Amino acid sequence: MVTIYAVNVTKRPSLILIADDESFMRSILRDILNQDGYEIVEARDGTETVSQYQRYRPDLVLLDVIMPKVDGCSVCAKIRQMAGGKHVPILMITSREDEATINQAFKVGADDYIIKSFIPAVLRYRIKRLLEAENNRKIAEHLNRLDRLNLIGEMAASIGHEVRNPMTTVRGFLQFLGWKKELENYKAHFELMIEELDRANDIIKEFLSLAKDRAMDFKLLKLNDLIREIFPMLQADALLNNCCIETPLEDVPAVMLDKPSIRQLILNMTRNAIEAMPQGGKIRIGTRHCAEKVFLYVEDEGSGIPPEFMDKLGTPFATLKETGSGLGLAICYRIVQRHDAEIFVESEYGKGTVFTVRFNIPEQ
Repeated sequence: MVTIYAVNVTKRPSLILIADDESFMRSILRDILNQDGYEIVEARDGTETVSQYQRYRPDLVLLDVIMPKVDGCSVCAKIRQMAGGKHVPILMITSREDEATINQAFKVGADDYIIKSFIPAVLRYRIKRLLEAENNRKIAEHLNRLDRLNLIGEMAASIGHEVRNPMTTVRGFLQFLGWKKELENYKAHFELMIEELDRANDIIKEFLSLAKDRAMDFKLLKLNDLIREIFPMLQADALLNNCCIETPLEDVPAVMLDKPSIRQLILNMTRNAIEAMPQGGKIRIGTRHCAEKVFLYVEDEGSGIPPEFMDKLGTPFATLKETGSGLGLAICYRIVQRHDAEIFVESEYGKGTVFTVRFNIPEQ
């Protein structure tokens, strides 16, 4: 399993997963975390912890070492292999103080370790320190991605129109030549060249869209309504490619969205899913929510993404498709960024890929 985790880094309440089999301890931890305004999800055993992590992608995990079904160290090792799990802060918390347990916790990837007889102020400080360190890492990664996109955007703005103008002239002459009776034997060649020019023009239009910061009209909208609105178009496209689409939509709150951008986001991710399954298959477009977050995900049963390609996702012109430009996903990343949202990609080569976008529910 190979994963990538790309984020926006604006300030918002952090989501923390509390994993402990004792309800009393979960209650104590919940009361402490509420003092700092964190959003909270909980798990009562190792299996549920893994499930809750996959479902909600928390910003930090408070993980008990001794839990039923799967112990905390095994859960920690599992999370490190999941989407975003390579870097998510994990703070192990337990009553055991022996050196072997502590060493094992750090060996499987824990960032810190605290005994259950802790002082609340110390726990709060350690959580804050871990979140700040991870946020700094995300900012550096985010700025690096923005630098690349801005450079490409500037290139697009400066050369895009200069390239399109001569292409339009060439296209016009090819059409003119195609109408001549004495060149009728070459008409198929002219049409092929025109098709290729049109494809190049479409690529340039997508390229130029990266350079434009179009004004967005944010309104309080429900993702489910947008999905249902464009579903007939998505389904028609899927059926033409021997695919079917399922829409497991939970009742989720409205979030601030720019309708045209989100339509484009869903269309791009769905078309990527269709193209990932040339022999056909099932696509799931779903929603869910937790605490103050709403999740949109698109899942396919395609061939997955090769591990060596994961770091290139969202980079313009990086593509695995023979006829693709790599701009569709770059546009998705830009849309997510402008919505103050986060995007997760989880892929298992040979089995499929899941793209998940996490939106913040606006404060009332």
